[in-house]
Amino acid sequence: MKYFLTLSLTFLFINACNTHKERIQNNYFNILNMLKADIATLYKNKAILIKVVKSGAKADNIKMKKPDWNLELEFFNKLNISSPELEGKYRVDTTIIFSKKQDSTIIGKRIIYTATEDELPVQELVVEFNSDKVLQHLTGKTVITRFLKTVTKTYDYTPLTGFSVNAEEMTKWFGTSTYSVEGTIYFEEPYFQ
Repeated sequence: MKYFLTLSLTFLFINACNTHKERIQNNYFNILNMLKADIATLYKNKAILIKVVKSGAKADNIKMKKPDWNLELEFFNKLNISSPELEGKYRVDTTIIFSKKQDSTIIGKRIIYTATEDELPVQELVVEFNSDKVLQHLTGKTVITRFLKTVTKTYDYTPLTGFSVNAEEMTKWFGTSTYSVEGTIYFEEPYFQ
């Protein structure tokens, strides 16, 4: 009887811990699923991409009628914090966004994930949803430090509209260099005057 009671309590404890882990994991936004859905939509609708690539003072404009969307949005995979080894390593702050009118209508929600350790590559992820729980905007920041170099990148993505990635690379002997990629998504041929 004592053995059965001990075994039952152990099983309940392990089961309770697993439930808690799943709840924590589900609190983190899964950027990979969001990107997969957006990429499918972009391919299906034959979206066009106008991209501006800047390195220092030099800039190149590129128009792509059939972009490889997996490659173009690959930058944002680096913001993934939903893997099991990262659970519990981000502070989660949620803000409800109300209308500016006096009726207290909820128009959206902002969730900010902030790294609790300096060594984590993703230092911040901000996700904004509208009142229908549809993603409206995503921003993030990564910082990677290796030996004599620190690379800081900021990411900005508005689903099915556009994106940007800005990078600053600081090295001990060569100073700071910057580069950026900005993309605007079109579902019809853009007309420019």
